[in-house]
Amino acid sequence: MVALRSNLSSIDDIRYICRKIFGLSNIPIYFFDVNGEVLFEYSYEHSQNPLYTDKHQIFSELINICNSDKFFGLKTTKYLENFFCSKIIINDVFTGTILIGPTLSSEIDEKSISNLIKEFDIQHKFKKSLVEYYNHVVIMDYTAFLELVSLLLYQLYNYKLDFEDLQNYSELINVNYENKNSFDISQSKKRRDSVYHHSQGFEVQLLNYIKEGNVEELKEFLMSNSVGGEKGVHSKNPLRNEKNIFISFISLISHAAIEGGLDWELALSLSDFYIQAIEECNTIVGINEIYGKVLFDYTERVHKIRSENYSINVVKCKNYVFEHLYEKITVSQIADHLSMNANYLSHLFKKEVGISISEYIQKERIEEAKKLIRTGEKSLADIYAPLGFIDQSHFTKTFKKITGINPKEYKLLYQSNNKK
Repeated sequence: MVALRSNLSSIDDIRYICRKIFGLSNIPIYFFDVNGEVLFEYSYEHSQNPLYTDKHQIFSELINICNSDKFFGLKTTKYLENFFCSKIIINDVFTGTILIGPTLSSEIDEKSISNLIKEFDIQHKFKKSLVEYYNHVVIMDYTAFLELVSLLLYQLYNYKLDFEDLQNYSELINVNYENKNSFDISQSKKRRDSVYHHSQGFEVQLLNYIKEGNVEELKEFLMSNSVGGEKGVHSKNPLRNEKNIFISFISLISHAAIEGGLDWELALSLSDFYIQAIEECNTIVGINEIYGKVLFDYTERVHKIRSENYSINVVKCKNYVFEHLYEKITVSQIADHLSMNANYLSHLFKKEVGISISEYIQKERIEEAKKLIRTGEKSLADIYAPLGFIDQSHFTKTFKKITGINPKEYKLLYQSNNKK
C-alpha cells in the first residue's frame, strides 16, 4: 500500500478526531507517540482486558500491526476482540499511531466466557472480571466496525478506501503466507495443546440421524452429546468464521437429507434459504440458534417422506411436481420423465397416495398458495395466476374445496391465531 499523508497540522487535530470518534461510538481510542507511549486516550472503566497483565506489552503488540510494510491494520485477538490501528504522518514526519478498540462482533455470554477459560487454561479467579469486561465492550457488527474504520481513515487522510479492499486486507492480518512450514507449525501447536476438530464419530452419527429422518433420536443425541473439539478457523473475523463454518456444514446436512430421500432441488433450495439467513445474521448467538432450526427442519422433512413409505417411482413423481409446480404439468410429462407408462403411473400413484396425480397437483398448489398468503406480501392475483389458476373464481373454488374455507377467510383465521 502506498504511504498516505494526512491533512492534519497538529496533535490537537488528532485529539479532536479521536474525541469525536469516541463520542460517536463509545469505542476506546488511543494515540501513541513515536516511542509507543500513550500520549492521550478516550476510554471507559473496564476497557482493559484483565487477562492482559502487562498493559504496555499488549499495546505494543497491537500497534505493531502497523509494521514497516503496513500503514494500517486490523486484528482480531484470540479473545474475540477487534482492533484497528493506523500510523499518523504530519508534515511528512511519523508522529505516532492511533489504536481503536476493542469491539466484539457479537455478544459474549457467560457460557462462552467459560469456554474461553477452558480453552486457554485461564485461572478461574479471572471469570468475574472477564464477565465485567465483556459486559462493557461495545458490540458492533464487524461490517459496521469496518465502516467506522473507513470513516476514521477519511478523517485522517481524506482517503476513500474501497470497502471490499479493507475487508480483504483485514483477513490477511497476522497470517503468514510466506512461511511454507506455517501449516506444519500450526498442526504441531494443536497437537501440543491437545486442540482438535470435532470428532468424526459425532459428525457421522449426526448426519445419520438426518438421513434416517430420526427426529427423536436426534433430539436425544444433541441433549446428551457436545460437539467437542474446535469447529475450525475459516476466517480471522469470529462472526465471518462462524458463517463460513455454517455454510460448509449445511452442505453436508443437505446431502445427508438427499440420501434420505429429500428432493434434490428442495434440499438445495433450503440450503440457499438458510445461508441467506446466516449472511443477514449479525451475532454468533443468532447463528447458533439457526443451527438447531436447520437440523430439525431437514430431519423432519426426511421423516415425513420415510413415514409415507412410498415406492421410488411415486417419490420421483412427487418430486417432479414440486420442481415444476409453477409450470403446466401433465401425467404424460411426468411419465415420460420417469420412462414409465402413463396409465401404470396413474394407477400406482392412486393406489399408494389415495388421490390421483391431478388432484395431488392441485393440492400442492393450494399448499403453496397458503404459504404465500401467510407471508402477507402478495395479493391473491399475484398468488393464483403464477400457479396456473384461470381466474380468482377458479382459485377460490379450488381453495375452498381443499381447505373448507376461502382464501380471505384463511388469511383472517391465520392472522387471528397468530396474534394469540
